Amino acid sequence: MTYTETTISQRTTPTLGNNLQRLSRTLLALILLVTTIRLIGYIVRFIGESLQMDFAAFYTAGEALNAGFSPYRTHLQVDPPIWDGINEFLTSRFLYPPLVATFFQPLARLDYAGAKMVWTLLGLLCLLLSLWLVNRHVHLERSPTLLLIFAILVTTYYPLLTYLERGQIDALNLLLLTAAIFALLAAKRSTGVVAGILIALATLFKLQCIYFVPFLLWRRQWWALAGYGMGAAALLAVSLAVNGPTALLGYLRVEMPRIAQYGDLGAADQFIDRADWAALHSGLPDGYT
Repeated sequence: MTYTETTISQRTTPTLGNNLQRLSRTLLALILLVTTIRLIGYIVRFIGESLQMDFAAFYTAGEALNAGFSPYRTHLQVDPPIWDGINEFLTSRFLYPPLVATFFQPLARLDYAGAKMVWTLLGLLCLLLSLWLVNRHVHLERSPTLLLIFAILVTTYYPLLTYLERGQIDALNLLLLTAAIFALLAAKRSTGVVAGILIALATLFKLQCIYFVPFLLWRRQWWALAGYGMGAAALLAVSLAVNGPTALLGYLRVEMPRIAQYGDLGAADQFIDRADWAALHSGLPDGYT
């Protein structure tokens, strides 16, 4: 091979590699555009057409508190009834501590369509902030190809559609726990306390987060445990002040045993009267609530 041929070969190979890289990134960007448009379409559809049955339980809990009623009951005696659209029982589908119902009181002052939109956008914001926190540590932007692939995976992730269609609370907890984990990784006294407080707040919204406590004990994260205790005590104090001791004791003594037995359903003697059930659905097309 002559000098000229060698030089041309050396120049051509990197150029070919660069062209293939540009082509692959362009294709990935086009795929991301399509999957993003698809996701936005689902979001618009869910906001406009879906009941978002999980959010319906949160909304009616806040609505009940706004009206001075228990968030753990269906209230058919008011006009319009405080009912979540699908619940067949006189007990409500709201399973959380009273302070969580207080959290939803501002949203419950909006009409349901507006509240759904705000809740959906808030959930998406929490998800984006969680991904941003993760990226601060893995730095996907250093590899545009990997960043595009990751974004495509996020926009096509089926459980995300389930989350959006149901109006679940998990994105809020994802943000709290993601921030807590990275606060723990900072390995400082102050950030350990912050991590514990965040996990305590996550436990308010999902009781299963209490299982982080044995993990913190095992890892000897004493400052995080102290933060968890401080956070739990602060939440208890706020709930006592806002909801009152009667509501808290009622949740512990009455609602928690019922929830442990029936979940978001109710006892056999708690079915809504058939006449009332028919009245709730009067004038609605089949399949609507």
